Amino acid sequence: MAVSSPPRGVTRFGVFQLDAHSRELRKNGIRIKLQQQPLQILSLLLERPGEVVTREQLRERLWPGDVYVDFDRGLNKAIGKLRDALGDSADSPHFIETLPKIGYRFVAPVAPAISADSSGDTGASASESPASKAENRRKWLVATVLAGLLGSAVMVALLLGFSPSRVPNRLWRAGNHPVHAIAVLPLTNLSGDPTQEYFVDGMTDELITSLARLGDVQVISRTSVMQYKNAKKPLPQIGRELNVDAIIEGSVSRSGPHVRITAQLVDAVTDQHIWAQTYERDLGDVLMLQDEAARDIAQEVHVRIRSNPGDHPSRVRPVNPEAYEAYLKGRYFWQKHTDEDFKRAIGYFEQAIQADPGYAAAYAGLADVYQDQVLFAEAAREVEIPKARAAVQKALELDDNLSEAHDALAGILEQDWDWKGAEREHIRALELNPNNANAHLFYANHLAARGRFDQAVAEFQLTQRLDPLSPFAQAVGGWIFYDARQDDRAIAQFRKALEIDPTFGMAHQGLYRAYSREGKKDEAIRELFYGEDDSTTRAELDEAYRTSGITGLLRESLKLNRQSRMPMGPLELASLHARLGENAEAIGYLQQCVKSRSPGLMFLKVGPDWDNLRSDPRFQEIVRSVGLPE
Repeated sequence: MAVSSPPRGVTRFGVFQLDAHSRELRKNGIRIKLQQQPLQILSLLLERPGEVVTREQLRERLWPGDVYVDFDRGLNKAIGKLRDALGDSADSPHFIETLPKIGYRFVAPVAPAISADSSGDTGASASESPASKAENRRKWLVATVLAGLLGSAVMVALLLGFSPSRVPNRLWRAGNHPVHAIAVLPLTNLSGDPTQEYFVDGMTDELITSLARLGDVQVISRTSVMQYKNAKKPLPQIGRELNVDAIIEGSVSRSGPHVRITAQLVDAVTDQHIWAQTYERDLGDVLMLQDEAARDIAQEVHVRIRSNPGDHPSRVRPVNPEAYEAYLKGRYFWQKHTDEDFKRAIGYFEQAIQADPGYAAAYAGLADVYQDQVLFAEAAREVEIPKARAAVQKALELDDNLSEAHDALAGILEQDWDWKGAEREHIRALELNPNNANAHLFYANHLAARGRFDQAVAEFQLTQRLDPLSPFAQAVGGWIFYDARQDDRAIAQFRKALEIDPTFGMAHQGLYRAYSREGKKDEAIRELFYGEDDSTTRAELDEAYRTSGITGLLRESLKLNRQSRMPMGPLELASLHARLGENAEAIGYLQQCVKSRSPGLMFLKVGPDWDNLRSDPRFQEIVRSVGLPE
């Protein structure tokens, strides 16, 4: 629920509160040390929000009488300290705007101070019922929002006749810009405890997920926004880089079982603060807190919220605090994608399930980790996939409307070569959450494997919109273009991935393959040997490539494999032999892959590596055994 009305004499703006009586500035309830002169300047500016306070007026308030000598220096110093306390910037002000040689103006929405002699609905008597008190708090919150809007260009648009009720899904502001995309920046940890960082990051992730489920505004994925953690960039610059119209920033503070989330909605074009709110709950109700915050924010950008109560069962179910903490830790380590972190993630997801056996998201998390161990850590499919299947089935029993669970099931069905079932689950995951960037990406991959490249590119472009700063997503897009024989677009996509992460091996490998196919030897060799430490092996491969081209390189690679100097698996060996035209050897290795159900076989139908085999009846039989439909 939203917090109760502020103490009398307190003025709220954003996440800050100024108490006029005690002369204290607080941020999310935590006192900020600030000298008296900056506090007096802030008090004067808050008395006249949206108005210009001249330097002369400030001089009369702060330096009365004959104290003129150090006025300019003293004022500049006090304004600087005030901006530091507010986290504000003169170049891109959120709160205090400078008018050179004239004065200053407070530009953020302000909730007027409630004085000690105030009457009416701003307070509640001791005889009021709980329902009456709640209604008074609601009225105060409405007054707060309206007070902020009255001082903004939003109200100007409304007065000119532009009504949000006339045109849905619009955030009315200066310039009448619609909101098509929004980003939730990483929330700030105000707990003063670095070990709580996983909790704050998890709260960011959950808020993104909650917002993504609410309507048709695109919500940028966690992968992209987490790259702005602790970033000092101006919000308009971030807005341009992410191509969004609005930004949510905020903080999380936790004291024992008590959690407070503060969120602010900012116009990404004008950098104007539009809305702010604080939510408090005990940890056990934190998912309901997130759902409430997400719905309030969505209402501010006029997002159509789904009315079907079955859409969000997992968002309103109270969660055991111990289970929720373990779940957040599991997600934190799973996203690192290393062997050791996969093991740690499994341990935490299992802790979450032990603490709360009905927690569907934890089972879906387990399914993701088990699958990723096969794909990224070369774990045994016959061991991990049955565990993934059991976990995702349990998740769906508990919550059939969990998009992540349907997405995980699609991946399992692909490894079972059940292509129609996999597509059904991909589509269901996107129906439940159209902003699930991973679901769009994996569906694009699925469509590409089946040769439906126009649809695959369309899905990938949606992924790019939702997750523009994910090197993994960009590289997957590169491989889709590579399989579609669009080398120019593949190269451009792999380069985008490397702009984000210059060490991303999947992109370097893709560039090597695309450059090789285009006959660009120097570029191909540079990408092939990126990060290679064995100078002898590199020299031998380099010489083979320069003297005999791609054929020489492939034969040298096979020789190094026989010498155990460059070990390869059956699928990679099949690829090398197929590219050399050695069909019998390639077919032999592919038959091994069929027995082990290698995940890479899903691209047999479209992969350029297999072009030399396509007329071979043995290869055609292997494609049929994988079950890829026409």
